Amino acid sequence: MEPAPLPYLSGLPEDLLVRILGNLQDLCDLQKASHVSKVWHELIHAGQWMGIQELICHRYLPTTPAGIQWTTTHCRNVLHADLSYCCALGHEELSALSSLPLRSCRIAHWHNLTALPSGSPAMFQNLELLDISYTAIRLSPFLALTLGQAVALQDLRLAGLRCSDRAFLHDLAQHCPGLKCLNLAKSIWCHRAAAILFESFEGLASLSLSDAECELSLHWSPAALTSIDLSGTSVSDFHISNMFHDSHQLKRLCLCGCCKIQGWGLEAYGQAGQAARLSKVDLSQMQISATILASFLSKSCRSTQDDRDLELGFSACCDDGCVLALLSSMQPASVNQASVISALTRVTLSPSCQPTSAIEQASSHPTALQCPYTAPHHSISIGQCRVTHLACGGSMFRWCPDGLLMSAFNNLRSLKIARQNALTDHQLMPLLHANEHTLTDIHLAACSSLTDSIFQAIPSGVTELTLAGCDSIRGEGLCRLSSLQILRLPGCQAVTLQNLQATISACQSMRLLEPPHHLRMKKILLSHHRGL
Repeated sequence: MEPAPLPYLSGLPEDLLVRILGNLQDLCDLQKASHVSKVWHELIHAGQWMGIQELICHRYLPTTPAGIQWTTTHCRNVLHADLSYCCALGHEELSALSSLPLRSCRIAHWHNLTALPSGSPAMFQNLELLDISYTAIRLSPFLALTLGQAVALQDLRLAGLRCSDRAFLHDLAQHCPGLKCLNLAKSIWCHRAAAILFESFEGLASLSLSDAECELSLHWSPAALTSIDLSGTSVSDFHISNMFHDSHQLKRLCLCGCCKIQGWGLEAYGQAGQAARLSKVDLSQMQISATILASFLSKSCRSTQDDRDLELGFSACCDDGCVLALLSSMQPASVNQASVISALTRVTLSPSCQPTSAIEQASSHPTALQCPYTAPHHSISIGQCRVTHLACGGSMFRWCPDGLLMSAFNNLRSLKIARQNALTDHQLMPLLHANEHTLTDIHLAACSSLTDSIFQAIPSGVTELTLAGCDSIRGEGLCRLSSLQILRLPGCQAVTLQNLQATISACQSMRLLEPPHHLRMKKILLSHHRGL
């Protein structure tokens, strides 16, 4: 007999929640299930609790102490536990979890948790990842000693915690020599521990100190370091120029909002030739001249040879001419695929900016571009780029009246347009016609003026189409897009069942369909779609 449908999870009593946790057969993301589905009978199976290896209960799930106690008793093979934001849980529930052979344990935002169970070696035996961010645990030598029981620990996240003892980091490096990733973002360091020393972390590959309330003393540069985030800290040019002289593997450098950096430290770092492998540089919200930026980027990115993406964040003080100069300094031989997403969203291009041969040469390789805040005439300056992914829209974006300027983008594979209620079929058609041989993915959201006439301009080779909140779309002409594999129509209240049925019959290769809400309870014939 099929189980009766259950109500929405947030209304379930504790005993029923325990039954649900105990009868999950497969690896399930309880957060997504509780947020999306109101019917739980598909998740209830008989027995086989020992096959559950992952327990995920995020903020949307009202996880109870009784549920955790029951689950840890019956599901003895759980390897990964993510109980972040479960504020009702505390020391007793963590002690119950310590009996499991966990490899990763995320218990961030347990505001009542003040210490880890020091007498539970079983919990730390196989532990590789531990996240105790934003709990009431203090960073102390005793915590470092407790963490020393986790001999396999590689990823430790301590964001938002307080420290009043300078010996903590020294002891942590001594007790956890295999640590690869350390997150101290937004950590609070009292006056006795104001200067942070990292000389002992020689094997560390990733370090995050973003928005940490401390005075930094970083006389250290581990050779294994690949990522460092110093956003919002007091790091200065002196630190930058001396910090990474041995870090040949550094790929990610984030200095967003470091107001003490004036730029000469970046110049010295770039001239040293150690930044050749950088794939992400975030220098936004900094008062650095474009000349220094250009000098740093041209030296640090010169020897890049592989196909990694380069993501750049520039200072808000840069004008359009500075950005164009920076782009033109990046030759295709140096950067095979340059993603200038951050540059063109944080920098406003003036209407007087015109295309130049330098930009055409610098952008001859495929580039991803987002321009949610630029006006259509700005597209003249960037339209010559061989852009393959274009995302635009928003309340500040104004589409040109005839749409011809946008047709400068003629190599698009993906197009996303959002919140353009005044956009008409006539204005969008030139852009679609210019990319009829390349477009495969189209996403149109909150474009209420578009009608079914737009389907005559959408390329027949499109395989993925999303129309969200397009109130004037009835679905007539959808059936001509026979190559569709993915079709999403959320919020399209005018789509009729007849038109949707005709589209399904015409698209034999369709594998994912999201009909409008008003048609989800209708009877739709899908018998011939075995791959749907």
